[in-house]
Amino acid sequence: MIFLDNFRALDSYIQSKHIPGPVRINPNFPNFKPFNVESIHKNAFKLLSNGLSAEYALRITPVVNDEQYLQSSLHWIFPQAYYSVYFSARAFLAAQGFYLANEDQIRRKVNALVVAGYYPKSINFYGYGVVKPFQIWRIDNNADSAETLNDFVADTRRKSVKKQFQVYQTNPRIALRNQSTGQVLENVNNDQLRVICKDLGYTTYFDLLCRLRISSTNREIERYITDTIDVRAFHQSLVNIVNHINGIHEAYIAYAIGLDTYRVLINGLPNYLREGFVRDRLNQIVEPTVKPLMPKLVNYGPTLEQDLACYNSIHPLPSIR
Repeated sequence: MIFLDNFRALDSYIQSKHIPGPVRINPNFPNFKPFNVESIHKNAFKLLSNGLSAEYALRITPVVNDEQYLQSSLHWIFPQAYYSVYFSARAFLAAQGFYLANEDQIRRKVNALVVAGYYPKSINFYGYGVVKPFQIWRIDNNADSAETLNDFVADTRRKSVKKQFQVYQTNPRIALRNQSTGQVLENVNNDQLRVICKDLGYTTYFDLLCRLRISSTNREIERYITDTIDVRAFHQSLVNIVNHINGIHEAYIAYAIGLDTYRVLINGLPNYLREGFVRDRLNQIVEPTVKPLMPKLVNYGPTLEQDLACYNSIHPLPSIR
């Protein structure tokens, strides 16, 4: 049940910090530089459509009344929450001209945006450091779910550090070795661990959702699927989380490509998407957020790249434009 409790805590924290309606405007939002290039519009929206399809798959499952079916389908339904946000995040980046397909590059770029202030208080927390206790920032410790959420971020950070260590030390070209014997080190000191994890970046909501995915190297979710899990409660928490994060990404995308263009693209979606939760977010979140900002399109401030200059100087990424 701990795994479920972690996501329930994330859901609770988001709900406690989120005000229904327009996305709370953060200082960097008006500086988000839009692109008026048709190819960028199409690429961004294709990625967003993939994310919306994954969200639809997640949302439709709780409607099913067959409990046995729900229980047996968890291993492929729950990961849809991650993949929905994954594709909407890629669309968010693509709207700025960042074409990323490597999952680690996407993770690091999104996490850098969290730290740089591109997300509201409901989801802008992050963890840092490689030595316990990890540094966790921007979680309001007065929130009811703060303790569980802090533990969730710390545990996710611990797993990321462990994975980075394993990847680094199994690479014979770069692995740290005993200077006397030449053997690959199985244990390292804190300074050596910092060297190994120098490119790890931050830990954010994106890493928390990563724990839902299933791949050849990650099957954590399967360990937590038991007969005692409250399937519907878990589903509802995931739907709430995905709805909130995707609404933020969609507002950025609409601002980047223009609200009129965004409406046209939305109208081109299949009916089952267009007239459901996507339309609700357009009316309740995207339009109320973007409309007041549209006159500012002619007066660009610092670009997203400039806002990330400090982060990238510490954690440089390969060329991605």
